[in-house]
Amino acid sequence: MRSALAIVVLAGCLRTEAELGDSPLSPPGSCSDGSCDPGENACSCPADCPAACGDTCCTGAENAMSCPADCPGSCGNGACEASENCASCAVDCPCAAPMTCDPMSGQCQGGCGNGTCEGGETECTCPADCADFCGDGCCTGSENGCTCPIECGGGCCGDGICTASEDTCTCPADCPGACCGDGVCEPGEDSATCPADCGPCNNDGSCTGGETECSCPADCADFCADGCCTGAETRCNCAADCTSDVCGDGCCSGTENAMTCPADCGPCNSDGICAGGETTCTCPVDCPGSCCGDDVCEPGEDSTTCPADCGTCNDNFACEGAAGENCASCPTDCPCPPMEVCNPMTGACEPGNCGNGVCDPIENACVCATDCPDSCGDTCCTGNEDSCSCLIDCPGGCCGNGLCEPGDETACTCPADCNDACGDGCCSGTENAMTCPADCFCGDGVCDPGEDSATCSVDCGPCNDNFSCEGAAGENCASCPTDCPCAPPSMCNQMSGQCG
Repeated sequence: MRSALAIVVLAGCLRTEAELGDSPLSPPGSCSDGSCDPGENACSCPADCPAACGDTCCTGAENAMSCPADCPGSCGNGACEASENCASCAVDCPCAAPMTCDPMSGQCQGGCGNGTCEGGETECTCPADCADFCGDGCCTGSENGCTCPIECGGGCCGDGICTASEDTCTCPADCPGACCGDGVCEPGEDSATCPADCGPCNNDGSCTGGETECSCPADCADFCADGCCTGAETRCNCAADCTSDVCGDGCCSGTENAMTCPADCGPCNSDGICAGGETTCTCPVDCPGSCCGDDVCEPGEDSTTCPADCGTCNDNFACEGAAGENCASCPTDCPCPPMEVCNPMTGACEPGNCGNGVCDPIENACVCATDCPDSCGDTCCTGNEDSCSCLIDCPGGCCGNGLCEPGDETACTCPADCNDACGDGCCSGTENAMTCPADCFCGDGVCDPGEDSATCSVDCGPCNDNFSCEGAAGENCASCPTDCPCAPPSMCNQMSGQCG
């Protein structure tokens, strides 16, 4: 039988059980050794001791009614009273996770806010204790889609994708468009939608105080070349303000055609007859001729009949102010008198000294080549300048710079910069009427698969169906399969028109 005070001889020394405590060598064993030793109960060592009425510990489903021996007085009434703590009455005074109860002091210990990242805490659940790092399960602090895509879902400014967290102001590289608050009154903004950029609009009927038709349409009249594509303006009637094709504006322009925008360009049945609303713009296959609004000054068009394509100078040596000609836009027709020079900003002739050997402020190489040498930035595209060497004076695409500039270049006009892109208005490369009907259609100059001289003679050439393959007339197995069939088992290459 074990005495109340055991004496253990260890390595020639006398040690008492009290001195040995719960060391691995001392009986009984420590908490979590699988044995509920004397002195342990469900409060002090729940790992070893199940809850049992009479163990002096009020836990589990015990209360003052079911086990008054363990739960004296009010323990078990659901209220943690002054005389109770997590050790004496765990049922009323539980510790909030992840905190645990100290059986000696009866106090809850650990948990968020104690300066130590412990007990299952993370930067997500307890940023006060835990440092932020990529891989902790939460997108916080300095983390974003670029620095920590595993948590933030990917996507960051500059990746070409406009995500929900980005907008035109925070990331214009991914989200192009007007940014209200950047100090520039851009298309789509006005004094009503963005007064911060576009200024005031007092709606007093007078266009004053910096108001424009863009910023204050209520006070300022709409006119072409005011910088805003508004009202009835389209790319057809005001290319100066309206620089983009808009399907549905009633103007068949730029890259639009009956295939890509039937709402503006109308029907085109390619039957060789110009009828039923077809025009040179909407159906060039059936209605040959110039198309005003396609950005090409074609034969029969000039600055008077089609300023949208030909500009405001027809070089007829008559200065037509009503057509928009002036000394700046049309120096051939509107030269300034001797001793006057043209102000390139206003288009008005002003007193000057062209020929005095001094390039005056209102002179440049265009209005006074005698005094002013070519200079990039003088608003005058002259000499050896072009869009590659001086974009500020000569706006437009620069073929060969490695950038495919929308609106100016396509795979047709500049294959060095632009790849095939269905929808760019250019039937090129591997595109055909089957893979890209928007670009490749009857009238595009390419005899595409599915087309032949019968269905699209304008692209595929003649075919007189006389059962004689007349190569000199342009017939081949692609353009005229009736006259030039391939002998089995050969097949016709639709691109080359050769049997193989």
